[in-house]
This record gives sequence, structure tokens and C-alpha cells, in this order.
Amino acid sequence: MRTAFSSSATVPRDPVSISRGKSPLFALLTDYNDNMRKQKFPWFAATRLALESSYVVGLRLPKLATGGRLAHIEARRMVTEKVSEAMAAGAILMGGGSESRVIARYRRRVRTNAHRLANGR
Repeated sequence: MRTAFSSSATVPRDPVSISRGKSPLFALLTDYNDNMRKQKFPWFAATRLALESSYVVGLRLPKLATGGRLAHIEARRMVTEKVSEAMAAGAILMGGGSESRVIARYRRRVRTNAHRLANGR
């Protein structure tokens, strides 16, 4: 009797047989890793962008939380920058640019925001 979870393929529980490539799971993971290598996505730059962006969020939140005219100006600047950078990223990609160029552009914008917010402006 077959159930919804039964399969004709058996997955070995022995770690030695998995490491030698006898497992369908091993083949699946190997194919996935090969595909990721072929894509050449800039993982390190994307990770740096994520970390730098979280730093800017940490600098920006107290300013927004205080409210007032300066918070309103900062919120407006933030939204304007996000829209303009999204449009620029789309233009780069439609023009044949790479993900690396888009990430580098975002990182430059994040860096300028970090300097501006850290200096209290």
C-alpha cells in the first residue's frame, strides 16, 4: 500500500553512502551547487549591502522616532531615494548591466547615507 509520502526511491541513512554520491539527495544538492556557481551572483557584495543597510536603519530610526520637521524631511528623503534607486537599478538591468553594478550603486548610496547620518546631518 502506498501513502502520500511513500516513494519508490530509497534514501540511504548511511552518511558514508551520501558522501560518496549514492544518494538522490546528494545528486540534487550537487546540481543546485553547480547551478549557483554558474550564476556568478555577487554574494559577498550583497551580504555587505545587507549589513551596511541595517547600520543605516539603526542610525535613521532614532531620527524618525523623535518626530518633527527633521523626521519629516528624513522620511521624504528616504522614500525619494528608494524610488530613484529602484528606477536606476531597472535602467541598469534593462541596459544589459550586471547585478554587481546594481549592488555597487546601492552600496554607494548606503555609504553616503551612513556618513550623513553618523555626522548628525
